[in-house]
Amino acid sequence: MRLMTERLVLRPFQVDDAPALLEMQLALEQTREAAYDHPWPLDLAGMEDQVRAMVANPSYWAISLADGPLIGLMRLVPKGWLWPPAFEMGYALHPGHWGHGYATEAGIATLEYAFTDGKA
Repeated sequence: MRLMTERLVLRPFQVDDAPALLEMQLALEQTREAAYDHPWPLDLAGMEDQVRAMVANPSYWAISLADGPLIGLMRLVPKGWLWPPAFEMGYALHPGHWGHGYATEAGIATLEYAFTDGKA
């Protein structure tokens, strides 16, 4: 699955995304905004393992700028036992890309996908 917006590409993770994701995580560690339900690795080997798990889990998508660099991640988890259908959505962006509307743009594309492509 691959989603494109005017400025972004949401795509499955690849193992070679680990260095960029590690850079993002290290930058997030310096902020109060880093709140995950489990600790993320802070070294390349650990992040490569994390990304391998994300590659195998279709609920995780890489957020990249249309011209290439990875700037974040999106997660969409269906809550299948609810009616009407519901989803839990989460995201993280590299702090250097905050304030440009990327999270909103990625979130809208993700929800449109969820509710129009037979997922809900």
